[in-house]
Amino acid sequence: MDITRLDQSTFRADLEELDQWLSDRGFIQRDRFRLYKANIEEMARLEDRSDAAQVFSQVENEGRVTEILSSYVEGIEFVDALTTLRAKQITIPDHLLSKVLDGPPDAARENHKSNQGRNAMFELSMGAMAAKQDFQPVLGQANPDVEFQFQGRRVLLECKRVFSDKRVLDNIAGAIRQLDKSVDTDNADIGLVAISISRLAHQGNGYWEAPSLEQGRTHLAQAMRRLVGDLDARLRKLVRPSTAGVVFFVSGPLRVENIGYTIATEGIVYPMNLAETDFLRQLASALRV
Repeated sequence: MDITRLDQSTFRADLEELDQWLSDRGFIQRDRFRLYKANIEEMARLEDRSDAAQVFSQVENEGRVTEILSSYVEGIEFVDALTTLRAKQITIPDHLLSKVLDGPPDAARENHKSNQGRNAMFELSMGAMAAKQDFQPVLGQANPDVEFQFQGRRVLLECKRVFSDKRVLDNIAGAIRQLDKSVDTDNADIGLVAISISRLAHQGNGYWEAPSLEQGRTHLAQAMRRLVGDLDARLRKLVRPSTAGVVFFVSGPLRVENIGYTIATEGIVYPMNLAETDFLRQLASALRV
């Protein structure tokens, strides 16, 4: 996967345009996205009077650095996903959008009772990943979370986010049970679990630093491979006809010298059904996972 770079020259204009689009859809409350927008506008005003390092030092002293980082990182994610889905004319149901806007703006304050917004955002991001390749995803169904066609076959994604490494397998098993209900193996459907382990890699309490974009991605890829390697034997015990594989996904804030703050993302497709390995490899390549 790619690193999404923050283009400050268009980012604030994109936020403004999305703000108006949300209002036109009837979403006018001061939600998580509007708080991100307000934080980013405040940072821009502060940076007009001082350099970025001093400004971040100031908000850190105020105990607000995690909310500010969340505003940048999740604001970028929001702009990227919504811009893609709208450009590809993908229907975004109101009930899904309402969930996406929910939750605390500070990622460090998210808990099991307030994680609905970021869970829904992960579904939206997975849909945007498919939309970028013109797969015309369907979003917001009861099951699956995301559905699209690839090489004439129906691909069904159940999306999960985890808070604890002890819950990774439980979340995967839960998603597999959901795929059992919706995947038609007689019709050659492909069921996939998409699981975000971003919360395990990044607790919302800071950012990674790397001398280059590529080294940031390498760091994430290595961490991902270690996790999947540790889970391999136990994942094999979860094999079901409905589930061809698991897409492991991780993202988080990265600060790169001379570039600034970006989102680093990485993904791995783990085959559960070895007979579908070639198909999964082609799908992963098409989705740039």
